[in-house]
Amino acid sequence: MVRTGELEFVIDCPWDAAILAFQSKFWKIPNPKVPEVKECKFSNIKYDAETGITSFRRFGRVAMNAPRLLLRVAGTDELIVWSDTTIDRKKKMLVSKGWNETFRPRLELDEVTTFQPHPEDATKTLLTLKGTLSINISFLGIGMLEKFVVNKYKDLAKKGREMEKEDMAEYKERYKSETPPMCKCEIMAREEYEKQKAGGQSEESKTADGKAEGDASAASGGAGSGEGAGAGAGAGAGTAGAGAAAASS
Repeated sequence: MVRTGELEFVIDCPWDAAILAFQSKFWKIPNPKVPEVKECKFSNIKYDAETGITSFRRFGRVAMNAPRLLLRVAGTDELIVWSDTTIDRKKKMLVSKGWNETFRPRLELDEVTTFQPHPEDATKTLLTLKGTLSINISFLGIGMLEKFVVNKYKDLAKKGREMEKEDMAEYKERYKSETPPMCKCEIMAREEYEKQKAGGQSEESKTADGKAEGDASAASGGAGSGEGAGAGAGAGAGTAGAGAAAASS
């Protein structure tokens, strides 16, 4: 069984401020507004100077908080989700492709989130969510599991949108007369590119609170972070949640 859906929203906020808000929530994990989101990490953060595109991968770990019976059916108490994101400043386009690792290939939730300037009003942003839900196996309890997972994604997506709205309202006012800064991953990618271009060694990556960690292409969201990106209100699941909502509608 395969279900597909698409949702489109007009955001009363310019594109650069809208994507800043979208990405910011992912650097604010853990967050009391979304306690079920336990972890958010970023990797493969890259900048292509020729195209001007920044790309990165996001990992999210979400507690299911499901009834004991459902946990037996699921075989796990958490959801692992991923997304690949590209930000094209020249074309003013952000595209994030999300998917679930947990329950795959039995249950597949795939979604594509796109932010672009509204074609008729540059002061607004067009947000498009396309989702696909595939059930590839039949067993006792799959219906119950499907309903729970989709509702979990919907809930995370709703919380993610609420967090974005708060930041969008703030950024719209703050950057009324100036251009908003780039997203955190964009800044990190460009800094690394410039360092490698100058012949330097890759620096250790930094978590959201600025501490060094691991290799240069990985970073994680954390309390007290700066601007933002990725698992956000829903550690990747916030994004994937929107796609799930679209697919199930």
